[in-house]
Amino acid sequence: MVNNFNGDFFNPLEDVLQAVSSAAIAEVARGNREVQDAIAQEGAIPHLVALFKGKHLSVQMKGAVAVESLASYNPPIQKAFLENTLTKYLLKLLKAFQIDIKEQGAAALWALAGQTLKQQKYMAEQIGYNFIINMLLSPSAKMQYVGGEAVIALSKDSRMHQNQICEGNGIAPLVRLLRINKIAEGTLLSVIRAVGSICIGIAHTSNPISQQFIVDENAFPVLIQLLRDHPSPTIKVEAAFFLACIVLGNDELQKELQDNEGFKYSDILYLLHSTDKVCTACSCALGYLTYNANGFLILLKECRNKPNQFLRIRNNISRDASINPAFLKEFQMQQMIGLPSLRCS
Repeated sequence: MVNNFNGDFFNPLEDVLQAVSSAAIAEVARGNREVQDAIAQEGAIPHLVALFKGKHLSVQMKGAVAVESLASYNPPIQKAFLENTLTKYLLKLLKAFQIDIKEQGAAALWALAGQTLKQQKYMAEQIGYNFIINMLLSPSAKMQYVGGEAVIALSKDSRMHQNQICEGNGIAPLVRLLRINKIAEGTLLSVIRAVGSICIGIAHTSNPISQQFIVDENAFPVLIQLLRDHPSPTIKVEAAFFLACIVLGNDELQKELQDNEGFKYSDILYLLHSTDKVCTACSCALGYLTYNANGFLILLKECRNKPNQFLRIRNNISRDASINPAFLKEFQMQQMIGLPSLRCS
């Protein structure tokens, strides 16, 4: 069947045949690297790009479906589409009136963003703040997801982008999405991570400007409710982690979180006994909380009373997170002068 996808398959035909051809490519290439590569080798990429130079949005939408299917998790094909300047044509789909066309344009663009931060950041910059915020405001779950992922890509290790998202009114739509009860779990995860990514800079530094913007939008009670009440342990621990991001290095906000919002460390600590993935995220959250004075003392007391908690946190924290070195030093010192043996718990 792959042999049928040659250049002749994309000769200028009537719109309906072009649309059917694109749909066929999308169907056979979806999730199949071997078929994706074979179709690309037959010269399909420039012909698909040519579809977007026409005037018929219905054909372009089918073409975008094929682009998404071909480029998904396939870096060489992503590169080929980018080199053929497909991005500028897909961006035009985001201006369409019909929501399904916008959705497919966004999905195709994010398929081209690939899996590396560098490429995702490049794509998010091409999309731009206005389109990203419009995605977050959209009723479409697909658009919301891509918007959240784009915010994460822009914000990662970039205080400039973090501040510009805040100044461009990007926080309010993110927090609004957190409040939606029936939001898809994948979209909710993306949005929670987007909120947290805006707060953390290079080398685990905090951004007090974005932290305050997020708190001013009343994100604390929403995240605490997700931490306590959401049925998914993954959502619970992500909410915990990004609460920690919001108060990282900011004792004033941590005090507000505890005094005004009723946050308790027990809400997080019990998650240390969950699956490995949840335990890792939980350890990362607790690690960040050691950078705050009150969190430092509370967690030191917890680890002193239950030394195995310290082991769980230290052994499960990911390389992308951090524990306050002063916390580690203090725990080790107290262990030497009378802390219960780690073997006794």
